[in-house]
Amino acid sequence: MAIEVRIPTILRTYTSGAKAVEGSGGTLDELIEILTWQQLGLHGKPIALLDVGGFWDGLLAFADSLVTAGFVAPASRAGLVLAREWRRARATEVMGLQRGLEKALADRPGGFELLACGGFFGWIRHPFAGRGTGAVARDLITRYDTLVMSGTAFLPDDRQVLRVSFANVDLAGLTEFAGRLELMAQDARG
Repeated sequence: MAIEVRIPTILRTYTSGAKAVEGSGGTLDELIEILTWQQLGLHGKPIALLDVGGFWDGLLAFADSLVTAGFVAPASRAGLVLAREWRRARATEVMGLQRGLEKALADRPGGFELLACGGFFGWIRHPFAGRGTGAVARDLITRYDTLVMSGTAFLPDDRQVLRVSFANVDLAGLTEFAGRLELMAQDARG
């Protein structure tokens, strides 16, 4: 009984949803239980089905028939989504952030140059030719509250390159990031 109370609470409090991959009867049992908790109002989180080759098509058709018959609320069925829909939305969001980083750094603030941008990371060349990239990264972190990684962690030598994650910030944050780079360059010029 205790686990039946704790799991909906954990799902409601500490997660952004549930996911299910292909599996056997145990997976189906757990999935139906989470769907039941959703219908009972114990959580309102989406349930993503990681679908390969249409594995979940039959279940989705069955869920649709339950809605049509009036056994399941349409809102409960709406919370059951294929992960590909979530991935598509996430990819669109990340592409928007990538364009935001490109725009924020288009004028090369402070001489920082965006070399490449894709996935979740951008590669930026810093303008301080006589200075090690590790020291530049350390200053950005400690003096300008800007988390970057030195490219020397990924490359065989120091090419004045920093790696920055842009997928965990919003568009306003990308603009602020460019401003911090500009400020660092201004401070270095004196």
